Amino acid sequence: MSKLVLGSAAMFMIVLMTKTTFQSLRPRPVMNPKQILLLRGVKRRKAKLTNRRKIGYTT
Repeated sequence: MSKLVLGSAAMFMIVLMTKTTFQSLRPRPVMNPKQILLLRGVKRRKAKLTNRRKIGYTT
């Protein structure tokens, strides 16, 4: 049981280390331009919704 726990903890640490190293090497995750565009579109939609809500509250 203890061996299993230690193993899982070690794996978790290794994963974290690799993630941090990748982040330091490349701050931005490599994504397809389509994915980036989709994300931007979603953000814009969310912003529009919030703006509409604000206008609704003010009027």
